[in-house]
Amino acid sequence: PTEKIDTIAGSKAYGSVTATNGLAWSITTDPTTKDNDIIVSPTEGIGDADLTFTAISDNDGAERTSKFIVTVDGAKPERTDTITATQEPKNRPVIVENF
Repeated sequence: PTEKIDTIAGSKAYGSVTATNGLAWSITTDPTTKDNDIIVSPTEGIGDADLTFTAISDNDGAERTSKFIVTVDGAKPERTDTITATQEPKNRPVIVENF
């Protein structure tokens, strides 16, 4: 799903993790992410959870993209997914997409 929000510092977009009940998961910033002006919380949990992506600063420059890797621990086979959060320049929305 894609959700757009205002890019003013502190603005938020929402997503979710769907995991088998009892399985732990974690989210880390993809090492290819160069700009960390978008953060996610929580970064770990058990089972299903709601996620909040927050733009921590206004964006007066080019588009910002942060990628996050979700890993479900204990799943066989191992399950991972990449979530991309994009912050458009000033007066544009933040977009969260699952790939």
